[in-house]
Amino acid sequence: MEEWLLYVIIAAVVVLASSWFLRPTKAAPVKAPVAGVKAEKAAAATKPKKEFYTAEEVAQHSSGDDCWIIIEDKVYDVTSYVNEHPGGDAILNNAGGDSTTGFLGDQHPIERVREMIEEFYIGKLQK
Repeated sequence: MEEWLLYVIIAAVVVLASSWFLRPTKAAPVKAPVAGVKAEKAAAATKPKKEFYTAEEVAQHSSGDDCWIIIEDKVYDVTSYVNEHPGGDAILNNAGGDSTTGFLGDQHPIERVREMIEEFYIGKLQK
């Protein structure tokens, strides 16, 4: 009987010890990689940029293959990011138009997306 109790105690200690090591811990948030964007970004750096674009010019870039958006009166060419967007095709909801409301939505960690979007900046919206 005492031998049986010893085995139970050892098993309990092993289970408790392993659960201590396997417990979830708070980890620093991991930034999702944006695959393929670096090469596209290098190519985009050679694209000529204008200082201002009209809403009509932006509207001509409204597909997944050619996607410009307006955020807070700034124009961004996000074509190279469309296929990497964590929200899938949601990025196309305002392709060729103003995407400020969607961009500022709760689904975006605002510091991260504000930093990231600047890589795609091509000019200001002409009013």
